[in-house]
Amino acid sequence: SPVGSYARNEPQFALPRRKASLKTKNIGVYLDFDNLFGSLLRELGIDPRERKQKNYALLPIEVKVVREILSKFLPTFLYFGLEERFATHVRYIKAFAVFSKLPFANQIGDIQNLLHNVGIEPFPSFIAQNTKDASDRALILEVLEDIFFNQLPIDIVVIGSGDIDFYPLISFFYEHSNKYLYLLSFENSLSSLYKKIPLTALKLIDIKTLQLSPSDSESFGEILREKRNTLRKSIEESFLSFKRLFFEKLLNSEKEGKEVRTGLVLSKWRKEWKKQGYNFDSNEVNHFLNLLQKEGSIKIEPDKKDTPLRGKIVSLIK
Repeated sequence: SPVGSYARNEPQFALPRRKASLKTKNIGVYLDFDNLFGSLLRELGIDPRERKQKNYALLPIEVKVVREILSKFLPTFLYFGLEERFATHVRYIKAFAVFSKLPFANQIGDIQNLLHNVGIEPFPSFIAQNTKDASDRALILEVLEDIFFNQLPIDIVVIGSGDIDFYPLISFFYEHSNKYLYLLSFENSLSSLYKKIPLTALKLIDIKTLQLSPSDSESFGEILREKRNTLRKSIEESFLSFKRLFFEKLLNSEKEGKEVRTGLVLSKWRKEWKKQGYNFDSNEVNHFLNLLQKEGSIKIEPDKKDTPLRGKIVSLIK
């Protein structure tokens, strides 16, 4: 194995450090950005699949935090975290994705430009409709071209993905190359097979364990945990305000025998609340209505199966 043992106790899912004897000069990083971005959102408590099913997107505070992580913390911990861990130089980071199809891409803005401005080279995959795995294929071909054909001066290759589909590349790489290859991923997104296969079991890096320097004990995982707590507190505060205002209107409407529909909340009540200093956007309203349903305070009788947050609202508070 090209790595030694830990100088201190580390999580099992992490790369052992060995600085003095690892005589390498350059690291090349290839990110399966479709995979990592989805994992990043889930680390922040954002479930893209649920949002899509419920038909609401990111809240304004979530957009701000995601952009901050992509433009500041992710590139910083990738560059300096990997350099600190290997005691060598990150020559480049390349990111592969169908960027226009990333979750909430229209809200976050030009993700390609954002990454480019922080030193991560985006490689967009132009695909036909319903084509799968285009980014994976583009990443694999780029590794083969860079390392085997162009023979770039790279000593360590880092693949940023937990997808088991990359195992054929890993197997080919170690059969035909004398360079080092490691997998970088969120532990929860890593295929369990990688931990069982001897070829990869000791070559896994949990992205959350990356640190900028030995003197800076804060890891990328701790940054994400802080940001998740920030989101939770901010959303909870807004939700409590929304809940109070919402039930004042809902209970009064029910006393007057008026039917309340979600469209009324979005189109009229939201404007009234804005005049009172509570500026909820449409995604926040839908998110909070969903939370009220989850806690059993209301029931929404949907107009259609594919519009679960559109329909008649019934109070379940006795």
